[in-house]
Amino acid sequence: MSKTSEKSIDLTAKPLTTISGHEDRIRSIEYLPGGTRIVTCSLDKTVRIWDVETSEQEGISMQHEDQISSLAVTRAGTRILSGSEDNGIRVWDVETQELVEEWGIHTDNILCIAISPDDRLAASSGRSGMIVIREMRDDGEIKHSINADDVVHSLCFSPNGEKLACIVGIDSLLGKPGVIHVYDVQSGELVLGPIKGHTEPIVCLLWSLDGFQLFSASDDHTIRHWDSDTGESIGEPWKSHTHCVESLSLSPDGTKLASSSRDKTVRFWDARSGDPIEQLFRHDDVVNAVTFSPSGEFVASGGWDNKVSIWRVPWWDDIQKQTHKSFLDRPAVLVPNDLSNNKPQGELDFFDLPLGRRPIIPSSRLRRHPTDSTTVPITIRVQRFMRGFFARRSSSPAQAIELQPTREHHFWKFPSRIPLTEVAAGHAKNVTWFVQFTEGSSDLKCFT
Repeated sequence: MSKTSEKSIDLTAKPLTTISGHEDRIRSIEYLPGGTRIVTCSLDKTVRIWDVETSEQEGISMQHEDQISSLAVTRAGTRILSGSEDNGIRVWDVETQELVEEWGIHTDNILCIAISPDDRLAASSGRSGMIVIREMRDDGEIKHSINADDVVHSLCFSPNGEKLACIVGIDSLLGKPGVIHVYDVQSGELVLGPIKGHTEPIVCLLWSLDGFQLFSASDDHTIRHWDSDTGESIGEPWKSHTHCVESLSLSPDGTKLASSSRDKTVRFWDARSGDPIEQLFRHDDVVNAVTFSPSGEFVASGGWDNKVSIWRVPWWDDIQKQTHKSFLDRPAVLVPNDLSNNKPQGELDFFDLPLGRRPIIPSSRLRRHPTDSTTVPITIRVQRFMRGFFARRSSSPAQAIELQPTREHHFWKFPSRIPLTEVAAGHAKNVTWFVQFTEGSSDLKCFT
């Protein structure tokens, strides 16, 4: 259960930089890959790209005829999608800011756009209640539509791209807080919902990094945490904001949640427990949007003051101190003598030990789906373990490490271009690592 901190809160935190240029409220903010540029959309009917180091606009403004209500950027960072109250979606080239395509079909205001994690699909919806799913690579050709039967306020794809969660049926005048629906992307069938619990309109929805949970924010001043299989609430509502919560963003490692609110603050939460993190960031007006940088070191936030503020997250210095600790400081673990497939279910396996950057898996999920990890080939398990180990040791953002097989079938080589942490001394340098194990035994050797 989350608890509002009773300790004093430092209100003196200042943004590293402030970006000005929009002539009306900022609605949404997205980082581009690399973390040196952001994309914003505003009620001034423009989409703009900014250099966060110089605080200067890059290129020209991308224009709509009406207020822009939604924004999405491809993971590759090459295209921007913007939705407007003129019922249209426009596709822009990031580098030239030129209009590439314009998609019609919606009969009412577009309120939300989402792009699948693989950049293949785009989903959009709004007041009409019709969710339209398009093929990004085929000039926006419509794949199929889903009728949600009521206004759709927010959309988000699951991390594997197989499900689409949305907020449906908000009507503040009639006192309808809305519900959460989850659809199968391929079939369009409703697979979960309606999920209920908020007492005021739900305004934002977000998947956890592992896809096992959903987070929602509401005008009832709370954030809620849901099991994405059952729709059941996980713990109590998270309470710390004193006004409507406007947006959510998950840190790249999935352990922290940022929220912005009409109480003019950006606050942070432990994504496991829901406990608030003490330090908050304060704006001079309502904060509509917040988003983490790709590295997790910064957040960008903006809203009714027409500005974007860039902040360093309060825990970043602690992370940097931890990354320089030696491998020798870690607690020892026992390696079982038997790595064969006849290991009793539930017995400790060295290669299955949790690593800091793995997704959060609730204990209830583990109880519902007991598995014997040794059914996975030992070669695959060694590769998984080493990827996770070095991702945790590196001070750079988590990245996939491809292991290259050598002529001997029991070796893998890490590419020398990837900076890894030297095991004994804890100093970062470029090294080539080899991993060797002996089939049927517990021998595991790491050497350069």
